[in-house]
Amino acid sequence: REEFLNKYFTEKEKHSEKNTENVQKAVEYILSEKNTEMLLNEKRTKTGLVMTTILLIIIAIVLYRIYKIKQKNTLQELKIKEDIISRKEEQTKELEQKVNSSFQEIIDLAKENHPNFYTRFQEVYPTFQKKLLAIDSTLQNSELILLAYIYLNFETKEIANYLFKAPKTIQNRKHHLRKKLQIPSSEDIAVWLKTL
Repeated sequence: REEFLNKYFTEKEKHSEKNTENVQKAVEYILSEKNTEMLLNEKRTKTGLVMTTILLIIIAIVLYRIYKIKQKNTLQELKIKEDIISRKEEQTKELEQKVNSSFQEIIDLAKENHPNFYTRFQEVYPTFQKKLLAIDSTLQNSELILLAYIYLNFETKEIANYLFKAPKTIQNRKHHLRKKLQIPSSEDIAVWLKTL
């Protein structure tokens, strides 16, 4: 019996060692698998971070390029607008010069009582006669000429001098025109003409 017990303990010890060895191998295998899995997870995380970083950098570059393109377009639009404004200012200056020279020409013709005075006046102020005739279609040419002189801010004495009339005659004709056009006596006739 002792022999059997010794054999039993020997076999039990062998099995016990083998079990311990097998358990240890299983634990090592599990730990190895866990380590491999952790390494894979770390690699995935690092790869994810790298990919996210690269993606963010690409997005930042694209946004920067878009910003630069918009800024360039805005600058081009501003330049175009500035060019347009510059051209408009030049055109305005040219028109002002033409108006000033035309105005001076009309003033000179008026002072000379030149026959072309009223024709030239109508070219420079094309709506003047139309608006007055819309108020009173019976206005005569001499009345329109007198109104043109008044529009140009000539005083009664100056008009009388240029038209070779007495100042009283011009005063009476102005009074007659004021009634004909229904201009209130409180309003300056030259101002009224300019507001037409």
